Amino acid sequence: MIIRSPGRAAHEICGAKHDKCMYVVLRRWALTDIDSLVKYANNKKIADNLRDVFPHPYTAADGIKFIEGIMDESPAKVFAIEYNGKQLAR
Repeated sequence: MIIRSPGRAAHEICGAKHDKCMYVVLRRWALTDIDSLVKYANNKKIADNLRDVFPHPYTAADGIKFIEGIMDESPAKVFAIEYNGKQLAR
């Protein structure tokens, strides 16, 4: 796993001479992540395999409630995942 280095491409960090390096970032959630969170969380298969408190359908209101509930945790315990610059899921 490579942690982000500001201003440098992933292949520069891992030292490869190609752009096939895996670039993974764990970071705090932000309200700007709502669209991506809803895209990935609104999946019945995910809801079926999580606790009963995980809603389906998963709405923007659910996402806002989740992010607002964890964004001020110190230290952070729940992270957003980015892979090659695109957010994946929680």
